[in-house]
Parts: sequence; C-alpha cells; structure tokens
Amino acid sequence: MRHGEYIVFAEDAISNPSTLTRLAMVPFDAYKNEMKKWEERTSEHIKRFRFKKDPDQYLKNIEEKWLNQRLR
Repeated sequence: MRHGEYIVFAEDAISNPSTLTRLAMVPFDAYKNEMKKWEERTSEHIKRFRFKKDPDQYLKNIEEKWLNQRLR
C-alpha cells in the first residue's frame, strides 16, 4: 500500500509472494535513481523536522560538518 512517498506494508504483505516478487524484479539502478530523487524531494522536510525536534543538536551537526570540510 502506498502512503505518499512511502510504501507501507500491511501485516500480511511481507508474506505475500507476489509483493516480494514484484519488489525483487526492480533493477538496482532503477532503485538507486528513485532513491536519489526521493532524497532530493524529502531532504528539506527532513531538515526542518530535525531542526524542530532538537535545534541545538541540528546546529551542532551542521557546525561539525562545516568544520570537517574546512579542515580538509
């Protein structure tokens, strides 16, 4: 079952052979391309969520990444 950007499994879906067969037929390159597009669509939302959840930790992580890039 689809729910927005996500695939949500009903309890019996994981044991349904047709579901697993369809997922197994997806080429890895196609999966990687879709994941990249999905990450691009959701990245801003995730950043806002993380900031609202814990602004201090979010800013600390950004500062650490920035400092690590500057030290290279």
